[in-house]
Amino acid sequence: MKMPMCLAGLVVSTVAGSVQGQVLVSRSSTISYSYAYGAGTDMHIGGDSRTQTELSPVGDDNIDFGGNTDGVLETGEAYSAGGNLHAHYHFDIPGYPNDIDGIHLDALVHAHSMASGAGTSAMRVSNPGDEVILVFQVFSTIEFHLNGSIDSPMPVPESFVALQRLNGESWETVFTSQSNPEGRGPFDAHGMLTSGTYRMHSQLTAEVEGEAPPLDVHCMYNLELPGISVCRADFNQDNVVDFFDYLDFVDAFASNSPSADFNQDGVIDFFDYLDFVDQFASGCN
Repeated sequence: MKMPMCLAGLVVSTVAGSVQGQVLVSRSSTISYSYAYGAGTDMHIGGDSRTQTELSPVGDDNIDFGGNTDGVLETGEAYSAGGNLHAHYHFDIPGYPNDIDGIHLDALVHAHSMASGAGTSAMRVSNPGDEVILVFQVFSTIEFHLNGSIDSPMPVPESFVALQRLNGESWETVFTSQSNPEGRGPFDAHGMLTSGTYRMHSQLTAEVEGEAPPLDVHCMYNLELPGISVCRADFNQDNVVDFFDYLDFVDAFASNSPSADFNQDGVIDFFDYLDFVDQFASGCN
């Protein structure tokens, strides 16, 4: 793919204390549940799972399920069984998409099962349950502050909030709430993030069986990142806007690199080139 090489003028400017802001790269949020209740041939078994991947500054979803049955078996045993499930999450990302300065999430899962006589019941929000994964790119060394809590009346070892860094093809842990006893309680962490790819990964689960009281597991977290002024014309991030930034962008564009999606619309096309040239001509103040 050849690109035009004519520019009205070559802008060369120093980027004083200005670096690329944090960029949201991807999102995967899933809610899944399963249920089984009844007795004998009157068993009700099912579940559902759905995933959302579209990028947006705000995201939310919720599911609700409820059912019950009762009767008498051929043996003369009476039964009743049922339950209900609920799960939801909500997140918002200030500064989306190219200069995010935080991620805030609130989520809740609820499970309640009821059974008497010969009835059985199992209600589960699991595999993975209520899961939100938000991947973002960091372009320079920055500080972070992460706090929140997982609240539950009983241990929830499979529920967690984690900040992770991509290392090759695997994710290594920067912080996880699973270090808390029984996987619940408040957490507070801060430190430094070097340039690289990171993700916030949260997962809530709730499972109850038989005649059991309702179980509610609630999670909230706030990840704070510094606000950074963005100079996107400095494409190669060497703190100088010059012709090498133009050449590097053209090379990324020609190879269809994700970094060439300059306008962050999910498509690499000539509009990205035009937008970059416009930013390049303006330089950085």
